[in-house]
Amino acid sequence: MNKDIELQINSTEPMKYFSYQVVGRGDVIMASTIQVSNSKTHKFRFLATYAMAPTAHVVVFYMKDDGEVVADTIDIELEGSPELCKFVCFLC
Repeated sequence: MNKDIELQINSTEPMKYFSYQVVGRGDVIMASTIQVSNSKTHKFRFLATYAMAPTAHVVVFYMKDDGEVVADTIDIELEGSPELCKFVCFLC
């Protein structure tokens, strides 16, 4: 463990911010909100820990100007992963 996970967030509309939660074994391990300045894409990293194994569930979401919540999830298998894991999450 203790490996960096890199996620690239892609959205069909510009985002002012997005929030994410990392869930491991049914517990929210970390959560944060990141400002992105009206961007349609953004990369961020977090450190994978043993508390997230064997599968980290990542929920990413943002709110559009009209109040609609747009979300996506990705499951990341942590066993036997390379040093830096890269994943893409699409928000439509």
